[in-house]
Parts: sequence; C-alpha cells; structure tokens
Amino acid sequence: MSNFLTKYLKFPPKTKRQQSTYIFLLLIGLSIPYKSSPGGLFTVTAEGKQNLQAPFNGEIVKTINEKEFNDKIKKGTLIATVSSDQIETKLYEIEEQIQAQESKILTLQAQIQVDTKQLLQYQDLYSNSSEKYKREYSLYKSGSVSLNKIGDTERQMNIDKNNINTQKSVIAKSEQQVKTAEYEFAQLKEKQRYYSNLLSKSDILMPFDGYIYSQNLSSRIGSQVNAGDNIANASKIRQYFGLMQISENTAGVIKINKEVDIRLSSDPLKTLSGRVVQINQAAVANESKGQTSKNIDSGNNVKIVKDTTGKILEVKVKIIDSQGVRLVPGLTGWGKVSGGYVPLFWAFAKSLFRFVQIEVWSWFP
Repeated sequence: MSNFLTKYLKFPPKTKRQQSTYIFLLLIGLSIPYKSSPGGLFTVTAEGKQNLQAPFNGEIVKTINEKEFNDKIKKGTLIATVSSDQIETKLYEIEEQIQAQESKILTLQAQIQVDTKQLLQYQDLYSNSSEKYKREYSLYKSGSVSLNKIGDTERQMNIDKNNINTQKSVIAKSEQQVKTAEYEFAQLKEKQRYYSNLLSKSDILMPFDGYIYSQNLSSRIGSQVNAGDNIANASKIRQYFGLMQISENTAGVIKINKEVDIRLSSDPLKTLSGRVVQINQAAVANESKGQTSKNIDSGNNVKIVKDTTGKILEVKVKIIDSQGVRLVPGLTGWGKVSGGYVPLFWAFAKSLFRFVQIEVWSWFP
C-alpha cells in the first residue's frame, strides 16, 4: 500500500500515471452520492387557528389559568379581560350628557306648554277685542260712538293680534330647539351604545370548544395593548403544522408526503419530523431578501422586494413527532425536505447549470 501511495499519489503529480490517478480519484469523489435536502424558513402554526385580539386600546387585567391549557376549553370560557379607563371615562361623560340633554328637552317641552296656554289667552283676548271692534264700528257708522273710541279699540285688537303672532314664533322656536335637542340626544345614545358595546367585548371569550396556544399569558397582566393586538391563539384541535418557504429553484423536488426534518430556534438540539401535506400553487415574493423603507405618505415601514430576488413556494408540513418540544404557533426555525440522492458534483453545480440554461439562454435572440 505504501508503495502504491508513493508511486501513484505523489503531490504534485509528475508523471502522466500520477496525474491520471488524481483525475480518477477526483471523478470518484465528485460522483459520491449526496443527499439533497431543500430547506427553508419554518413557522409553526396550528390547524384551524384563530387569533384572539384585543377589542380596544387598554390594559390586560385578567387571564385564564395556564394550567387549563392542557385540557380542552369550552366555548365561552373567559380567556382574558381588557380594561380601558379612557373608554369607561368617556362612557361616564356621555351618560352625564344624556341626563343633561333629557333635562333640557323636558324643560323646553314644559316651556312650550306654558307658552301654548299663553297663546290661548292671547287668542281669547283677540277674539274679544275683534268682536268689540265690530260692535263699535257699527255704532260708529250710526254716529253713536266717537272716532277716538273706535280707534282705541282697534289699537287694542292689533296689539292682541301681534301678541298671537309673537307667541306663535316663540313656540315655533322652542319646538325647533326640542327637535335639535332630540337629535343631539339620539347621537349621544348612539355613542353610548358604541362605547357600551366596546366594554361588553372587554372579556375575550373562547370562540369554540378547543385549545389555547400561548406562552406566559398570565405574565401579560398589567401590560398595555392596542386594538387588534394578538392576545392568544385558539384552535379546535391539538394538531400542529408548519409553513415552509421553499425557493422556486428547488420546488421541483418537493412532493406530497415527503419527509421533513425540522429544527426550531427555541430548541435547536432536537430534530422534529414532519410530512409535506400541501404545496401552495402560487409563488410569492421572497420578502426575507427585501429591504425596509419608509412610506412617505403613511410614514409606515414597508418591505420592498425586487423581482430579481426570486420567488418562493409555501409548503404546509404536518408535524408528526415533536420530540417533546413545546410547540406554540409562531415559533420559527428551519425545515429540510428529503430530496433523495444526487452526485456530489451535481448538488453544487446545478446552480451554475441553471444560470446557463436560463440567464445565458435569455441573452440570445
């Protein structure tokens, strides 16, 4: 053996036989079977998962006992309670405004009743003064009443008539004030219903019989949340899945029922096993390679992804064996799909071949 190594494996090779030996060994090395395992970012999710969100800006004041997470939770069970001093204060202010508006409407309606009685008195006075004027006018024509006396009666009749018109205007104005006050009252009642409805949602309840997937929920008591923030995750069945992001370059290897090895960042020393159960039929942009920029109009940070970064396929994986790792929706890691064996040289050269087959080909007319 030592003679063979000395004779054929000298480095650098000097004879043609030594060169041929090195080339032969290199070809053998490049032909060694290599297990191809396309991989991608892996995110844990749960079947039928529903996010339980905060109904408004506020503070978490109560949560379910986490010991109950291992048991199936019945629909309607209290998961968490969110309180908002701001909403409660606003509702209290609205209720005070409603009481004041009710009092204003009652006062206006009472005044209308008083003004209506006064109108009836003016109408009676006008009726009497107009009758008196008619009688005296007849006497005046016969010469029994002087012009001055009938003039005084006519002036009183006109005063009574003006009082009627003035009183009608006063009543009409009050009636319009009542309509305005009733409209404002209706708006206040609508606001009261809105804020009362918000407070009625302060208790976040289990939407169906199922399980809660959340870590350290009780530790969030006292923390502030915004409307729409995720409080917990609920699922009808205790079955974990994962979404993998596979590069379009390796999509051809991915098949249904292919085995998947998974390692999560939360416990990287354990390898979970899974199986491909679904392949998304539409490729999406690979946002992991995008750049973050600020939108001038909204001021929000947005991800900008160029078309040249390539696309990815989302692959749904059913987790078969968790290896005792505590799974929670949202955990991330890396997954590798079993792709079979290929020659070593092809595993590392296929990207170059793909470049030639697509990019170089696109250069020619």
